[in-house]
Order: sequence, then C-alpha cells, then structure tokens
Amino acid sequence: MITALQNFISKQSKFLFPILLLVIVVSFVLYLSQGSSVFDLLPDPNHEKKELYGVDLNDPDKRRVVTLSNRVAANFGAIVTPTEEAMEKADRQFLENLQSQIQAAFQANQEDVDRNALQRLFGFMQQWPNLPKSIKVKEIARSGLYDFEFSESSAQSKITLDGQADNWGFLPLSVNHPKINLHFDEFLRRLDPGLANDENRSRAMQLVGQRHGFSPRDTETILYSQFRALEVDQTYSQGGLSLDQEAELDLHGEQFAWDAELFSLEVEDLDLDDPAIAVVQISKEIVDGSSIALSYGNQATSFEFSSNDRDKNGTRRFVKIEATIEDSIAAMKSAIEAEELGLILQIENSSIFFYPQSDKVPTQKPSVTSESSGIKITETLEESLVEYHGENKEDSAFAEPARTYATALTFPSSDYMQLPPAPDEARMLSYFERNKDQFVPPVPLPDLNVSSELEGAEGPLGEQEVNSTDSNQSVGALELDLLSELAEDANRSSIPAVTFEQVRDEVRKRIIEGDRIDAQRYAETAARDAALAFLDAINSLQDKLRNKYGSYQERRNSTELADLIALHKSKTRTISFAERDMSVQGAILGLETRDSEKRSGRQPLEEVNALNERNFFTRSVRKSRDGYVVFVYDRKTESGPGEYLQASFSDLYTGYTEKLHGEIFLEKADEVLRSLTDGNSTFEGVGVRVSISRKSDSGVRAEYDKKNGSLTRELTKLQNERTEISDAERENNATSDQLAKKEDLDNEIEKIREEQAALNRERSLAVRLADACPSLVHQGPWEELERTGKEILFARLDGVYSIKPKVQGEDQVSNRVLDLEFARAERTRGKLIQDLIEKELSR
Repeated sequence: MITALQNFISKQSKFLFPILLLVIVVSFVLYLSQGSSVFDLLPDPNHEKKELYGVDLNDPDKRRVVTLSNRVAANFGAIVTPTEEAMEKADRQFLENLQSQIQAAFQANQEDVDRNALQRLFGFMQQWPNLPKSIKVKEIARSGLYDFEFSESSAQSKITLDGQADNWGFLPLSVNHPKINLHFDEFLRRLDPGLANDENRSRAMQLVGQRHGFSPRDTETILYSQFRALEVDQTYSQGGLSLDQEAELDLHGEQFAWDAELFSLEVEDLDLDDPAIAVVQISKEIVDGSSIALSYGNQATSFEFSSNDRDKNGTRRFVKIEATIEDSIAAMKSAIEAEELGLILQIENSSIFFYPQSDKVPTQKPSVTSESSGIKITETLEESLVEYHGENKEDSAFAEPARTYATALTFPSSDYMQLPPAPDEARMLSYFERNKDQFVPPVPLPDLNVSSELEGAEGPLGEQEVNSTDSNQSVGALELDLLSELAEDANRSSIPAVTFEQVRDEVRKRIIEGDRIDAQRYAETAARDAALAFLDAINSLQDKLRNKYGSYQERRNSTELADLIALHKSKTRTISFAERDMSVQGAILGLETRDSEKRSGRQPLEEVNALNERNFFTRSVRKSRDGYVVFVYDRKTESGPGEYLQASFSDLYTGYTEKLHGEIFLEKADEVLRSLTDGNSTFEGVGVRVSISRKSDSGVRAEYDKKNGSLTRELTKLQNERTEISDAERENNATSDQLAKKEDLDNEIEKIREEQAALNRERSLAVRLADACPSLVHQGPWEELERTGKEILFARLDGVYSIKPKVQGEDQVSNRVLDLEFARAERTRGKLIQDLIEKELSR
C-alpha cells in the first residue's frame, strides 16, 4: 500500500503539489488571521448595500477608508463643507466653545492668563459670525471640535462632489498635467503658507499620515481628491444672483446712525444660590451622645456630641458641647468641614444648611440622619427631585437605555488542556545532556556545624617599629599570603563541570514548565478550532431554521439550535449591555481588542451590538481571557423611562438646580421688562444696560476699540512696572518703596482687568444692538430682542439719522452685488448638495 502511494505521488507530483501547496497556504493564513472564520471570504448574502455614487456606506472597509480620509483632510483644514443643517449645528457649537473658553479664562487665576491671547480670542469670537462659511469650516475642522454628524455630512458631500466630477469628466485622477499640479500647489499654499516648502510639506504629510495609518503618498492623494471635490464645490458656491438695485438698497441700510438702548440680563447676574440638600436643626436640648450620621460620596461618618474632648474612633468624630448652643453648632460645622467631604456648610438660625460643591456632586444619593431628640433633619430636596425626575425620566440622562441581550458561547482552552505525565529519569537525563551548557552547579551551603564554645576576641596590638624583625617577618608573610591567594584564584577560575545529580530538580521543573506551555498552546488551538467548527455548523443551520420557523424567537428557542449548542459543549453565559456599558462588559468578559478596532477606536462588543434577527450570530470567533467566544443574538429592548432609584444624584441635582435657576431667571426677566416699560429703575444693580447715541455699526466698534486700547496701554504700563519689581526681588536688590508698591500695583492691575471684562461685554452688546436696529420699531416700546437659557436681551430704538448721501458709486454697488451673490450661493449650496445625496440614496 505504501509503495503504491509513493508511486502515485511520484507520477502525479505536477498536479498534486500545487493542490497541497494551496491547502497549506490557506490553512496557514486562516491560522494567523485572529478572529477569522471559515466563511469570511464568502460574500455575505444578508449584506444590505447603501451606495452613494458607487461607495457602499454599509461596507465596513469602505466606510473606514472614507472616515480616515476625511480625518486626514480635516487635519489640514481641507474638508468639504457639510450640508446646511450640520453646518449650522457645528457653527453654533464652535461659537459656544469660544464663549466657554473666555468664561473659563475670567474665572481662572488671572496671573496665569495671557491677556493678549485672551483679547485676540475675544476679537476672533466677535468676527466669527461675519466670516465666510469656507473659513468657518476650515477652523472647525482643524480644531477637531465637531461631532459625528458634521464629519458624516462632510464625507457624504465629498462623495457626492466626486460623483459629480466623474459624471462631468472633470480632472480625472489618471491625468497628470503640469498646470493641474500648479493649481494643486496653490491649493496647498492657501491651506497653509508653510506647505509651499517641499520639506515642510513632506514632513506634514508624513506626520498626519502616520497618525491615521497612511503613507505620505496616500496623504497627498487624499488632499488631491479633496482639491478636486472643492473645485466642483465652487460651481455650486458661485450660483448666486443679485440685481444692482438690490445692492443699492442693501448699501442704503448702512447709511444710518441710531439712538438705541439695550438691557442684558444673564443668570450669573442674579447670583443665585444652589438648593440645600439637607438642613440640620440643633436645639438646646442636645446631650452627650447626640449624633448626626452623614453619608456623602464614598464616605460614611458619624459626628457625636460629647461633654469632654475625645479623639476620633474609626468613622466616629466627637464634637465637644460648648457653653452656648451657637458655639456647639459652630463646633459641629467645623468638625464636618474638617473631613473635606465636598460640602459647603452655612449656619442660619440654629440650623446648618448643607450645599454640595458644584464640582464634587456625588452620583450616589447623600444621606443625613439622626436618632437624637435634640437634632432634627429636614430633607429639603427629596420631593422636588422625585417630581423633577418624573418630568424628565425619558431624557437621555435618566432614561433606561436600549440594551442588547446575547448569549456568549465560550470554548474554554482549559477544556482541551492535557498535561503529559511527569518526566521519567530517562527523559530528564536526555534533556540535561542536550542543554548541559544552560546549567550551573548550585551554590554550596555554609557549614552550620560550628563549635558552641566561642573564644573571646583578641585585644589590640601595639604599633611595631618599621625596622623590627617582627615587622619584616610580617611583610614577608603578607607576600606569601598574596601569592597563595593568587594561586587559589587561578585554581578557582576553571568552572567545575556540573553533574546531573546536582541539577536534577531544576531539570524536572524546566521540563514540566515547557510541557505546560506546549499544552496551553495546543489547547488554545483546539479551542479555536472548536469555535470555528461551531460557526460552520450554525451557518449551515440558519437557512433551515429560517424556512421552518416564522419568528426569530421560535428559531432562537428551537430544539435544533439548542442541540447544536449542546453538541459542541461550549459554556454559555447570557449578557446584556447598553452602548455606554460596552467597554466595561467587554473587560468583564476579557475580550481581546483587535488591531483594526484599536486603530478605529471601536469596542469589541460593537460587533455584538450590530446583531439582529437576520444576522443572529457573530461571523468570527473572538479571543477572550478563557478561550474563544461566539455570540448569538437573543433580543433587544428599546429605550424607555428610567426609575428614580436608579438615577444619578449628580444628574438629578444639577438638572433640578438649572431648572430652578431658570424659573427664577424668567420671573426676573418679566419683572425687568415691566420695569423698563413703566420707566422705573427697581432693577438697578442687576444686568447691564447699554446705549448708543448717533452711532452706526462701524462707529460703535471704533468707539469701544478706542476705550479698549486706552485700557490696554494703561495695563501694559502697570504690568511692566510690576515685572521690574519682580525681577529686582529675585535679584535681592528691590528697594523698600518697590516692595511697598507691589501690592498696590496688583490691585490696580486686577481692577483694570475687571474693567476690560466689563468693557468687552458692553462692546458685544452694543454691536448686537447696532446690528438689530434696522429691525426695531422707531420710538416703539421695549421689546424682547433675543432669549436663550442663560441670557435675555431687551431693546428699544429711539432715533434714526442719515449719515451718508444715498447715491452710491459704481464700485461700491458692484462689490455689494458680489457679496450678495456669494451669500445667497452659500445658503443654497447646502440644499443642492443635500438634494443630490437624498436622490442618490433613494435609488
């Protein structure tokens, strides 16, 4: 039989060898591809395409390329403008971010704030509403302050413009022409003048490409593709139309100056207090042993009144009863504050009010209790928080999120772990002979058989004369001792040969450890093969189940599927998770994150979250802590109203506080409007009132720029003087007059900075008032100009003045026509792109 087989192989080797080579290559590739399945290379019959100009948005590979390419373009500020709705949202969020940066700078330590940078940031924020949309997109993209909707809309717009370019035959990617390259170089220079230098360009493309997994050549290709799409975009961005008469009318609107007033009211102007979470009332009847139990955050502490001074004991803190009730209450307040729990305490009428610090509100509900007769606890917020939760239980902060339920089928490596028997004498001896050079003889143990009768130490010897006979003898003896020691060292330099008996235990341990490692590797391979075999079996079974049963629950609970799971002897575990829990649940299961997921920032359980009744099992095996896992879909639950007991106290308290402040703010705004209308000033000291007199928009800006420049010069002078004092102080040569003046300078600098902050707010309000004047009723009543959750503006127009002749020059009219056409094209461009996207996706 063997001879016949050898003859067959020798005769048919030409045909048999390629087949065997193919089998080996395929098996090797599948072995190395972590998480692959035996049918990953086959087309997925359940895949639903979502094509946009030839790009399947549901294809994970193409989607990843589109997303990463858009991120590369965003780093250079070269992305395509998204559709109108996404752009408006991103515009609003970016402006809010600028405002929050300025507010954070005002609230921070002023010595750490660069005032010049703050002024530039404020000026940029003032210019932002008037910037062209193309500039806004560039700044938003480079900052990275955009959400998924902005990125997705930009990517789809880019794909749509690529499709238009292909349909027009515009700048085919295969064409390489010098003039096209010149335009592309100019495009890069417009992005950043530094890219005009070849070295800078190469370095920038290399750095950005490495960040997203692209080569410099691929990065340049992405930018050229963006350049091509943006050239097509200009066709839509230049489609506006305006008449000369429209431009003259628009210019006519700038020929007026205004007398107007504006009143601004912000929530911060009211200086509202946060609600107290509890009130502790302490009466005069407090006795030794009266206590308060406080649980806040992760700390639970008891505060007990005592007639004597006592040290703390565990979680108990003792507060001495003072001579008066007021002093005892103050002592209790000091004892609680000493624990640094994150509470703000205030004493009012023999009561202690508990307020949480805004940045340390715990997620767990605090508890303040007492069983003492002389102490009364009032929970001031419980009913209010329950009512607030009932009104907002379907909001994202409190709602029960949508959950995915699945069964994890684990094929543990331990089930396939087979350790060989302990090595016998012959195997250990063979291993020792093969690896003899890796062993060294053991260190000899010290001799512990020492005589118990110890002699006393010898006394010190006196100094001897150099020329004495004994000294010469000692020198000679020293030389002999050195020679003998050198001889001993020479003898010890040859390493003695190690014997098997000396390292028998070490040999045995090494063999057992090697066997364990091999067995673990074989077990992991066997577990992976078992998981792949189960995947192959369930893939073959799914069509039979779909034909036999009408609903998915019948298929999931079918006998066939249960028998298949039992046949493959996996360990089952039911899991459930929401999107926010995927990271934690994946860590609990010990799931390994693949390299592709690390690059794209995805969680391992996102594959499970994508399962549905049609695709009800993961199409690849996944490495876990215990072995390999396959997930089978069970069901999903929709998002619904949450329960009060499960809600975060931090979210409840913060939301309720904002609601409470908002209600007070609206009541105060109505009161202010009535006072403005009636002409009284009962609201003085609250809000900011700004007026302009015979000023146009440009006149308002110039006036405040002049005031700000004056303050800046004065501040610079004081800062320079303060710097000189600091330098002299560091060099220890500051005069007494300088040291005495330092505190005054700090106070003056702080005062000017406060004036600058107030002036910046006034300038912003005055500019907004000047812009709104054309829409106000002349000599009309006070009216609400703008309302947000944190600010309300009221305005009134008192007078109108003409400051220029109505006849405009041809150049002015022509330029205004171009401005109007550009503005109209920007507004309609987004709608055109959106129509093209919707039309293509509906096919």
